[in-house]
Amino acid sequence: MRCPQTKNRSGKKYTPSQAVDPRVHKTPSPYLGVPISMSTITVMRRRLANETLMKEWPLSTGHPSRIVRSGCLLIGSLTPAALLAHSTDAPLAGFASGALHPWAGPDHLMAMVLIGLWATQSGRSARWALPLLFVAVMTAGSTLAWLGLALAAVDQLTTLSVLAFGALVALQARLRPWITGALIAAAALVHGLAHGLEIPSHVAPLAFTAGLAVSTLTLHLGGVLIASALLKRDGVALLRASGATAAVAGAVMLAT
Repeated sequence: MRCPQTKNRSGKKYTPSQAVDPRVHKTPSPYLGVPISMSTITVMRRRLANETLMKEWPLSTGHPSRIVRSGCLLIGSLTPAALLAHSTDAPLAGFASGALHPWAGPDHLMAMVLIGLWATQSGRSARWALPLLFVAVMTAGSTLAWLGLALAAVDQLTTLSVLAFGALVALQARLRPWITGALIAAAALVHGLAHGLEIPSHVAPLAFTAGLAVSTLTLHLGGVLIASALLKRDGVALLRASGATAAVAGAVMLAT
């Protein structure tokens, strides 16, 4: 006796003996024509999604050593600008001089990288907002210094910022947004005034400030990349240790 046929939702006829559990339903493969299970399709979809994510944002799933190397290479990307410092082209010489200026003192260099580290610890939005805020206020401070504004003990305050941001990274401090912004703006103003007072007289101030902004933002981004790699791979202790080391170095520079 033949089993009666029944229509499914798609309108196709089948007999009850042909009904199968949808969790183990075999589906023809679009590539080889070989039946594969639904679980295999799910795995393939997840792998495809991961590959798409890696193409869109390679650092999200990359190996930490590669990301740290990328950050270090990014920090050192402006070193060839030293070859342009003696150019006869005034705007180019001013830009190169400004780009090299943060590298001239360890206090400026350490503070810029520390800000990138702390910005990453502060959250996703702060990761990009704080470096941009720093560069904007620093540019304004440099312009004010070039126009004649001076600040007493600006060198000591610059070194103090290394101690402060190193401690913030070591403590992994997450403050209220307005307090965080105020600290970044204050430090940026101090660094901007310090840079503006040291603009050489033989270069264009606007070109110098532009090079300074690009170099500072590059150092921030290098700190962001390094911190992102460490946070993704359980490197919180190493990140905090680097902040503590920087804070100690800032205290030593401040005392000498």
